[in-house]
Amino acid sequence: MTGQACLYIVDQGSSTTGETAQTKLEDLRKSKRNDPFLSGHARQAKLSFSSKDDLKLALEVYHAGFVRLFETYQRCEPSGIISFAGNGWEEEQARQLAAALEFAAQKCKMLPTSRPLALILDGNHFGETGQRLIKQALKFSKIFAGVRF
Repeated sequence: MTGQACLYIVDQGSSTTGETAQTKLEDLRKSKRNDPFLSGHARQAKLSFSSKDDLKLALEVYHAGFVRLFETYQRCEPSGIISFAGNGWEEEQARQLAAALEFAAQKCKMLPTSRPLALILDGNHFGETGQRLIKQALKFSKIFAGVRF
């Protein structure tokens, strides 16, 4: 793959610890300080919404973009291989990835010119639970062909 893409999901409505989207963004900045995708404007980002309707609209736009990314992925990477290999991810990241993949699996439609996508997750530290959650998220998916750990 000639390029790299990072997906960061911030769902303000799911926090049970009282975290705000802004706090999550600050934590992301600290944990990914050397990430080239968080340089420049992304580091200056501030999240604020004047009403719940604004937040709802922003989430709808984000969700549509997230789904479209998977539906059109093969335009950028004809092999259809999505590699998150060698990141050293652990159980918590496996849970987050499984939730994102399940959302994509439920919402994405196979385009007539597409083949199912394959995930490569070698080099991560997902335990049995994390691997099971990811496999379960993809079980009935038409957009994902399989996963390799």
